[in-house]
Amino acid sequence: QFQKWADKQVFYCMAMVGDGAREWLPLARDYIGKIGRENGANSFVAEGREGWSSMFKDAKKLRITYEVPL
Repeated sequence: QFQKWADKQVFYCMAMVGDGAREWLPLARDYIGKIGRENGANSFVAEGREGWSSMFKDAKKLRITYEVPL
């Protein structure tokens, strides 16, 4: 989803899941970058578990979402 933030356009990831991400994510990342740039996005934003930082080495951590069982 493309979103207009205060001073930039972002390509916001609604969901990114799947087995074997180490194999498919590099290809997906290239595609994400291509589609994002073609549509005027300045950055790609995704939320997820801490482990995603190992897949996106150049990512800046904005927030982490936690779920607490009730």
